[in-house]
This record gives sequence, structure tokens and C-alpha cells, in this order.
Amino acid sequence: MNPRAWWRRFLVMMLVLLLGVPPVHAQTPTPEPEPDPVSEILSRLSPQMKVGQLVLVSFPGTDVGADSEIATLIGQYHIGGVLLSPQNGNFDTTPISPTGCISLTTQLQRWAEPSLQDAAQTPITESQAVSSTPYIPLFIAVSPGVDGVPVTSYISGGTTLPTPMALGAAWDLPQAEATGSVLGKELAALGINLYLGPSLDVLNTPRPHDPADLGTRSFGSDPFWVGKQGAAYIRGLHLGSQGRVLAIPRHFPGLGSADRPLQEEVSTVQKSLEQLKQIELAPFFTVADGTAGETNIADGFLVTHIQYRGFQGNIRISTRPVSLDAQALKLIMGLDEIAPWRSSGGLLVSDNLGMKSVQRFYDPSAKQFNTRRVAQEALIAGNDLLLLDHFALQNDWDAHFRNVRDTLDFLTLLYQSDPAFQDLVDRAVYRILAAKLRISPQFDAPPANTSPADFLEASDEARNVSAQVATKALTLIAPLSEDLLPAPPQGGDSLLIFTQEQTIQPTEEMQPRPLLGSQAIENAIRRFYGPQGTGILSGRAVHSFTFAQLRAALASAATPPAPDNGTPTPTLNDTILYALQKADWIIFASTGINANDPDALVLKDFLARQVNFVTAKIVVLAFGPPYELDSTEISKLDLYYALYSPGTPFVETGVRAIFRDLLATGASPVNIPALNYDLATQTMPDPQQVLTLKLVDAGGEELTPLQINDIRKGDTVNLQTDTILDRNGHPVPDGTPVDFVLSYPQEGIQQIENTVTRNGIGKVSVTLEREGQLNITVHAAPEQTSVQLELTIRENQPPIVIASTPTFAPTP
Repeated sequence: MNPRAWWRRFLVMMLVLLLGVPPVHAQTPTPEPEPDPVSEILSRLSPQMKVGQLVLVSFPGTDVGADSEIATLIGQYHIGGVLLSPQNGNFDTTPISPTGCISLTTQLQRWAEPSLQDAAQTPITESQAVSSTPYIPLFIAVSPGVDGVPVTSYISGGTTLPTPMALGAAWDLPQAEATGSVLGKELAALGINLYLGPSLDVLNTPRPHDPADLGTRSFGSDPFWVGKQGAAYIRGLHLGSQGRVLAIPRHFPGLGSADRPLQEEVSTVQKSLEQLKQIELAPFFTVADGTAGETNIADGFLVTHIQYRGFQGNIRISTRPVSLDAQALKLIMGLDEIAPWRSSGGLLVSDNLGMKSVQRFYDPSAKQFNTRRVAQEALIAGNDLLLLDHFALQNDWDAHFRNVRDTLDFLTLLYQSDPAFQDLVDRAVYRILAAKLRISPQFDAPPANTSPADFLEASDEARNVSAQVATKALTLIAPLSEDLLPAPPQGGDSLLIFTQEQTIQPTEEMQPRPLLGSQAIENAIRRFYGPQGTGILSGRAVHSFTFAQLRAALASAATPPAPDNGTPTPTLNDTILYALQKADWIIFASTGINANDPDALVLKDFLARQVNFVTAKIVVLAFGPPYELDSTEISKLDLYYALYSPGTPFVETGVRAIFRDLLATGASPVNIPALNYDLATQTMPDPQQVLTLKLVDAGGEELTPLQINDIRKGDTVNLQTDTILDRNGHPVPDGTPVDFVLSYPQEGIQQIENTVTRNGIGKVSVTLEREGQLNITVHAAPEQTSVQLELTIRENQPPIVIASTPTFAPTP
């Protein structure tokens, strides 16, 4: 080495050592951020593909061949999903088989494959072209059902699951989860991955006989319990489907106070946002308390068409329908209880934009329907996914498909020309793709794992779940006490049954199906108590007729008979009138009283006009809501049970209750004005209970004697009640006020620590500041008796703890 170069290097090294300059090493490369699969997919989509992802589209029948309109929308417009419903004939004119339904959903998913899209795709411009078209699975969506009948019961082999109100009456969250789990298994087995339910509407004001009444579609009248039931149901849906079905509860922000049917006219509700937070929004807060995609958290909300007057405090100002009002919806989504969920990817799905109520909102004469404007305003309002069902003025499928195509073309052009709209669409599509990745992690092939056998297995499980719910939901409405129950039917008694044969017919082509068969009650009685059962009743002791037949018979009794010189032949009307006079028991099986159905009103007419002319015991089994009879009508009944749901397990439960083989353990989850049964009062702490109190550690476990021995003056101790029960015997709702009363009797000092319950339990922390005796009791309005905890606090010694249970003086 050159001596001069050697000295130069030597001087540099000495300077490094003297000045503390670290030697230069090769730089560690900064780790690149994890790739975002959603952004990567989004970057590969053309404007047309992005806009297509924003819609769920309905179609008629079961034709999904290459020439069908829906196949064209999937292949050429890349729509985000489809809606299947009995009303549109998607389950055939007769019950479709599980195999047939799977074939339908599989073929729909296949049209989304890039290879099939390319074969049918119309030419696109160079600016729209993408390097490689990704496979994006379809949302295949269903709503909860038709008039309370679950959509899966339209599949052959399917079973009618309990209604939400039946689950509410059972007051059993594991049963709600089990019901959701069965439904999740059934839907996933059929290839359905988007469930537009359950309903989280709070039935705050029952509307008997009103078409706007929510009936058994609601879990109940208490916002806390509606939220808890909904969260358990959603958890079951996710677990049962193994994460392959998304839950989109409805009708956000709450439909419980609407005074007219949603389909006919946009309802206006006079409530402020603060009032909505207390009742209607509270269940949605419960299922949004976490990250979208978690097991017990909703994946999205179905935003409904409802207006609010006084929304921001001014009673003279009304919102537009919330689903179309950007300001109102933004205000709601900005609430602390919802904003984090929305930021985590919670979807907003608009309710059906093809509803007559929406059409009439824009044009009261219903002569024009600007579908472009409706879709654009729904997106600007904040919805991510638009539901387009019968998206036309008339019930015309050709017009529906023309409007869908025209609207998508318009939105695509708007995306290309408006940067603000482009950003809005990109954010919405990002949330949609993220949700699809949760249910189908691999976007390289259509979803699989469908199985007819799995569906039938889940249906068998549904029968067991329904039987358990029916037993727990059974509610005695009258008499008020089981001590007043009449003796059950005995041998030799005659039983006369009248069944409300309410039928459901989603389409004209489908066969009408009764909610409750006219012979269902009689068959169950014969099976359990006839000659083939216990033998209590003879084969001729039970007779069945329908409400319609009873109405005709009562009408004939009011009409003088025509003169007849011969011996008249008894008619069916004569037979029914004679049976009414001879019966020992008259049983009415009601599925719901609708003021527009004369047959349904025959029960009320009978109780008003005929009940005094019979000697039989009168029984009502309500398979609909429990609030449809008034107090005078109820007073004329010997026995009144609420079952809340049709179906064989509920029929059998009602029959066994009449014969006293089952005791009613359920409690109404809704207000019953005729009985002054108010759920707000019923869910208050039971004044008859004795509230307990104990010292616990930070985790809520009761302290052992050794742990108590370590406590000294100046320490902070945790006090906790046991579960506080309401008047129905269930844990009180979260937020129930609880007062811990701390008394120092030697000093005459008393202080009250206020808190609220969580999971039915009250907790508080207390610092042991003084020496001497400290008495602690707990109270929750209305006043209850409490265990008293006596602590004798000593300097540098453990406290002496004595729990004294109150004694009660005998009452006369």
C-alpha cells in the first residue's frame, strides 16, 4: 500500500475514535408495509366494475341461463349481488329442493367467473380495460321471510324456525344463538351468503289489528333485550355458517314507531336524535359495539326509508327518508356508539329503492320514477350497497331490468367525470370487497361447501331448537295466576276447535300455504290424548272447524230459516251451532287478528256476542302477538296462552299446556295494554328479592378469608351484588340504577355511591377511610331489602366482616 494512503486511512480512523462518529454500515432496508388485498383488487377494477359492485338486483323465477337478464347483469355489468325471494318466484311454484336451490346459487356464482364474463361481455373502452379481470364472488341475499315465515321454509325439507318474538318470550340468549346457528347452517349449505336480518326494531307501541304493526317480527319492547337477543342471533348466524354468511340487521335506525306499512308510504316519526338513541337506536349500538367481522357484531345495517320530525330538536323541520338524507345519516353514523364500527368496515345497505313508498316520495302521483336520481342520492347519503327490487313504476320485469342497466350506465359516466363521486364509490366498493373477503377469503374460484345433506341435517336440528324455544316461550296471559287455572279436560269431555286458517301466497303461481293447518290442534290432541296416546279422550270427542266456517255459522243463526215443508237436512252451519251448545271446551287457535280480514275478527265477534250463550270453557291459543284482545275480551276467557309462533312444536306445546302437562315459564317480551303489563315496569328490579352484597377482587371473585385478612385501613375494596332480577325473574337490563349506602353509625355519617348494573350486577369501589364500624347496604328502585355488610375497621389490623341477613316480621 502507498505510505501516503496508509497514513490517510490511519488519520481517518483516529478521527472516528476521537469524535465518536459511528462507522458507516450498510443500511437496514425499511420493511415494506403488508400488502392490502382489498386495495390490490380495487386497483384492477374498471369504473364499470366498481359501479356494478354497488347493487343487489332481484329477478323473477329460476331461469338463470346464459340468455337470462340476470346473467347479463352479472356478466356485463359485474353487479355485486342478487336478491332471492319467494315473492319473485325464486323458489319455484312448488317448494324447490335443496339441490335445486344449490344449483341456482351455483350457476349465479359461475356467471361471475372472468372466463364466462369475457365470453358475453360487450366491448369496453381502452380506459376501462384492466390487465386481468379478478374473480369477485356475488352476494346472494335473502330477507328473513314472508309474513313471519322464514325463507328457508320455502325449501322442501326446511323447518319453520321460531319467530323473534318467541325468542324474546323465552328470555334465553343461548336459544337465540342456537336459532341463528341453525339458520346460518341452512343458508351456507344453500350457497346464500348475505342475510338481510334479523329485525332490531323495538316494538315500543303495539298496534293491534294495524297493518303497520310489527307483530312477531320484533324481539320485543325493551331496547336492551332486543339488542341482546339480536347480538346472540348474529353470533349464532356467524358460527353456524362458519363465517360464510354476513348479518345485516334491519331496519336502521328503527321502525318501531312507524304508523303505516313501510311499503306503501314513507312514515314520519316525531322523535329527536336523543330520543332515538334511548330506544330505536339502542339495539343497533349493541351489535355495533366492536369491529365488523367479529362473531357477535353486525356486518352491516339495512337503512330504511323513514322520516323524522324534530330530528335535531326543531319540531318544525323534518328529514327526508333517512336512507336518502346525507345530512341525517351522516349525523347518526357519526355517533360515538357507531362511528368506530363504521370505520372498521361496517356496511350500509339501502332498503329496497323500488318500493312504492320511495316512488311516491319523489312523485306523489306515482307517474314518474327517476331511477338515476334515486340511486345517486342513496349513494351520496352514505349507502354502500343499493337494493333494487322491482325497480320500476309498474310491476314490469322488462322495465325493471332496463332501469337497472340505465342507472348503472349513468353512475359509470358520473364516476368518470366527478372526482368527488369517484372517491365516494371507491370507499363504498372497498367496504364491499372487504366484506366479501371475510366470507370468501380466496377470490380465485366460486364459493363451494354447499350441500343438500347439510341443509337437511340443519333442518333436523331446527326441529329440536324450535321445541326447546316453544317450551320456554309458553306464556300464561289469563288467568293471572296458575292457582286459578281450570282443571284440564277429562274423559267424556267434548272439545270444539276453531282455527284461523291464514294463508301465505307470495306469488299467484305458488300454492297458498296456511300458517297453521285447520287440523293441526286436533291432530296434536289426538296424538297425545286420544286412543293412540294416553286415552283420556275418545275418538269422537274432538271436532275442528275454521274461523271462516264459524263466521258463516254465526251469520246463518241471525238469518231466519226459509220455510220447508219437509224434514230439513242438517247443514255444516247447523252442525257447528249444535256443537257450540254441546261442547265442554271451545278452543280458538289464532295466528294474528287483522282488521282487514273478516274471518280473523270472528274471535272478537264471538266473545262480544255469543260467549254468554255457551257453557263451555273458552280457551285461546295465540300463535301471533299477545296483545290483540282487550281487557273485556280477556275477562271472558278461562284460559289464554301466548305461543308467538306457528309450527308443530308450538302447537304441541299449546295443547300440552291445556292438559296441564306443561307449565308456562315464558313472559311476554312486549307490552300488553289490556292487562296493564308494561315491560318498562316488568324489567325493573323485583321488590320482593333480597339483594346480596359481597367483597370481591378485581375479577369479581368473592374474597377468601385469607384475602380479607390482608385488608387494612386506607385500602380500597370492591363491593358487588349478586345478579339482580326483574319482576319476570330475569337479570335486569344494563344501566339499571343501584345505590350503595355507606353508614358510619358511631359518627352519624352516611354517604351514597351511585352506579348502574352491567350484566345484572352492581359494582362499586370503597376506600376504608375511617376506623370504627361501617355498615353497607344496597338498593335498586323500587325499594328492596338488602343484606347488610358490617365492617369493623381497625388500625393496622384486618377488618372484621359480618354479613347479616334481614329478618321479616310475619304478615297477617
